[in-house]
Amino acid sequence: MSTSLLCHRFSLVGYDYIHSRYQGGAILFFAKRKRGKLRSPECRSRDVILRGKLSRRFRIVPIGSKRVFLDYEVQRLELKFSIGKFTGP
Repeated sequence: MSTSLLCHRFSLVGYDYIHSRYQGGAILFFAKRKRGKLRSPECRSRDVILRGKLSRRFRIVPIGSKRVFLDYEVQRLELKFSIGKFTGP
């Protein structure tokens, strides 16, 4: 499995594949957002400071009869030139 599987099978562009795991009859993919793709959700600026992460699990399209989940750490961001803090993709 690779980043191209996430891109072509699940249409997840801008994410890097980390690893996969099989657990309880389901497939879990672990991915992270590419550093260059992180932006402020309000002004779309790339001038951000990383301020921690939140772990999230999303159920995505099954592969055959297997349930598939994406484990993803949502990066918390702070603008360099503003006071706003955001949790976003």
